[in-house]
Amino acid sequence: MIRTVFGLLGISARAAPVDPVIQALQQTLMAYFASSASTTAYQTAVNEYPDCFEFISTDEQATFAISENRPCHDGSSKVHQLNCGHYVLCKAPALCGRNCQEASALQEQENPALHCLLCFRGDAAREKKQHPVRWHELLLPKYQDPKKELEHMDDYSIVLRPAQPVYLGAGGLLILPKHPAIVTLIAQLENNCEEQLKERIHKLCASLGYSDQISKSTLENLEILLCNHHMILHCDLRVVGTISFVLGLEFQGKFMSYINVSPHFDAPEMTNGSFCLHKARGILTDLVARDKLEVCLAKLPRKYRKDRSYKMAKVSEVARRIRAHFLLHSSFSKIQKQDLFSYIIAACVQQALWQFKLHIMMQEVCEAMDLNHEEQFETAPSICESHSKAGYVEVRIRRFAANKDWKVPVGSKKDEIKKLWEARKKADQQTKDISDAMGLL
Repeated sequence: MIRTVFGLLGISARAAPVDPVIQALQQTLMAYFASSASTTAYQTAVNEYPDCFEFISTDEQATFAISENRPCHDGSSKVHQLNCGHYVLCKAPALCGRNCQEASALQEQENPALHCLLCFRGDAAREKKQHPVRWHELLLPKYQDPKKELEHMDDYSIVLRPAQPVYLGAGGLLILPKHPAIVTLIAQLENNCEEQLKERIHKLCASLGYSDQISKSTLENLEILLCNHHMILHCDLRVVGTISFVLGLEFQGKFMSYINVSPHFDAPEMTNGSFCLHKARGILTDLVARDKLEVCLAKLPRKYRKDRSYKMAKVSEVARRIRAHFLLHSSFSKIQKQDLFSYIIAACVQQALWQFKLHIMMQEVCEAMDLNHEEQFETAPSICESHSKAGYVEVRIRRFAANKDWKVPVGSKKDEIKKLWEARKKADQQTKDISDAMGLL
């Protein structure tokens, strides 16, 4: 590691000072905190735990037998980036696992996966209804359970190779979060990046002449996506900023492509960028729909809200269930779903209330949502259908929701069968992996 550090800084190892690693790291980390009000975090981390820092190697250093630690470099490295977006560190250079982003087709078939401790902690936290606001909170003791983590690794030791989380900072600095001071340092680095990203969003909106509303919408999107970072593969913050801006414009009726926006954020190219954008759009759309639905239920006529069979939480759950399945199975195009977004929510609320024997009219729901019940299509979807947007959506969703008890989770029996089938498939895969591993001995 000493040779790695000095090779980066151009310092001769023979003329090294008393504490060369610490001094070299202090010089490099100074750049990280040049704009920070506090340097305590990095000083404590570097002075007490210098073994937790390592620089990404270069081609020149690799020729001097420096351990390769460029992520997934040539299919073998100490550091790997997994499909979930997390970086992991192995004790020695190892072949890419089947869950590496850069894994070849052969490696995906033959190589055991690398263990992602952060994903294990995240899944465990969500099972307990704990939702970390940022990914790096999973490094805190609150989300750690050493006993369960060790048991999990022992259970899957044949099909999972051990690896530990590692943070890749700007400038190619690897930080191993083994101590609380290091975790504090990583949190401060991430917070600094977030603040810089927010500042860039403000400047970009001002330079392009967009309103404060678009800037506000983009920042709201950014916060939501960072809270759901695991759903968009923990992609780079600059990518999250780009997606937030694209969708901020989209929700305000303006359009710029991801490719045109990404240079403003210096966002790296991503092979799965379109997937992340689509997933992010779904996350934000569902949250907006949920807010609109809750507002609608709160503003319904009093006679429905005071009825004995009315339970707001239950009606909300049923309405969201109808909407989710209707959007999944309907023939509506993407443009129709956007154009009829609010009317679809209104019709789902109506049908949810009908499930509880509350026969509300579509017009009453539209009034609660401040929608124009009489708004017409410029061209009717078909000769047989209503020219009214509200009427058209009401008919389609009423047909879809008819003759089914939506108060019961859809496909409960199918879900049980599916779980059993997935468990069987997982067991078969584990058996195959064990057989493959034994065959290599």
